Amino acid sequence: MIGRAEGLVLSRIQYARFRDVLAGLSADEWAAPVADCPGWSVKDVAGHVLGGLECVAKPKEFVRQAREGRRLDPDVTQGLNKYQVAYYGRLSPAEVLARIDGTVDRALRGRARTPWLLRHLVRPTLDVMGRTPMAFVLDVIYTRDTFIHRIDVSRATGREVLADEVEARIVEDMAEEWLARHGQPVTLVVDGVTYGAGGERIETTAVEFARAVSGRGDPEGLLKTPVQV
Repeated sequence: MIGRAEGLVLSRIQYARFRDVLAGLSADEWAAPVADCPGWSVKDVAGHVLGGLECVAKPKEFVRQAREGRRLDPDVTQGLNKYQVAYYGRLSPAEVLARIDGTVDRALRGRARTPWLLRHLVRPTLDVMGRTPMAFVLDVIYTRDTFIHRIDVSRATGREVLADEVEARIVEDMAEEWLARHGQPVTLVVDGVTYGAGGERIETTAVEFARAVSGRGDPEGLLKTPVQV
């Protein structure tokens, strides 16, 4: 499993790559619909990622967003998402980029300094995993979320998704969770790397595997088994 130190390194790279994609978009592309996030535009996805960053950078900001989100949806996660889209939607693309630039370092420092009690005794309820230690959210979910949303934005704007050894490590972690979650014999081959043994043979890429197990596209068979993102 990805832990605190590795998660910080992976997240920093994912935020940089996400920001790089956004920086290359035209005004029309910022407004493009994102098929894998129904009802959201590219700008909405960017606002969601920025909102998550600011929640981690300033704990009081998380409390504020959660409070405002509850007015929009009783489900904490859905409420946060809806609030972030509405709140950050007022920003221009240049302002979104500037705030991402100004928040990443503070957010990662905040994650690094999160006390043990908060990391392990606070257990938010997630849609796939149920009650889960905050450590998993900080170390793993924020990293996966940024990667997945970079895929979303890239696909919505016709860009190739950069995926190298960094993304391979994220997908390795997702694949191990996926194998444990469905518990069936299967041979999964992702970009030539094999996970599991026996049973059905599934060959795919890191990007398509990440999309499938995050509920995107039209996955079949065991690929319908979700992991937490």
